[in-house]
Amino acid sequence: MLRATPILASALLALVVFAPLTQVQATTQTINFSKTQTFGHITVAISANITIDTTAETITGTVSVTAVNDTSGQTIFSRTFNVNTSYASTGSTSGASFVLMIPTVGEVMGASCTANASTGASSCLVSKNPDVNHDGMVNILDVATVASSFGTSNPAYDLNNRGVVDMTDLAVVAADFNAPVIW
Repeated sequence: MLRATPILASALLALVVFAPLTQVQATTQTINFSKTQTFGHITVAISANITIDTTAETITGTVSVTAVNDTSGQTIFSRTFNVNTSYASTGSTSGASFVLMIPTVGEVMGASCTANASTGASSCLVSKNPDVNHDGMVNILDVATVASSFGTSNPAYDLNNRGVVDMTDLAVVAADFNAPVIW
């Protein structure tokens, strides 16, 4: 049987009192942004009010997307996404990424958005869907698929519609690595 001696008890009490307190506090940042980008003959307007919790690695909020055909002026897609998803940590940065799917006539586009909880900076890039294998996450399979088509004119992996699968297409899918896809 182990008995605590007064010296051992005093030593433990001293360690508890003098040890630095480690507290885990949620780091959250609410970010509002509006972005407009043209892809081909479609202009996509994105406005967001999202909260990033870097401790829980979650993104919550709403993102409104409207896609308009530049030729006809017709709205071809309009939706407000309720975002409530986790994201993979990006190391030392407080950034979060997600991809919003935008179905249009003939193809599905993706709005790849990033937001930094530390700086409040945000960006969105519209391209063809970077989740080329359609499994709900941009991952190594997508990177490998686009890379294997490098130099070809395969339209399925030509994410920027420039006529050839090149370094820019590979950069798009690599920048979205581990990003959740939101439909």
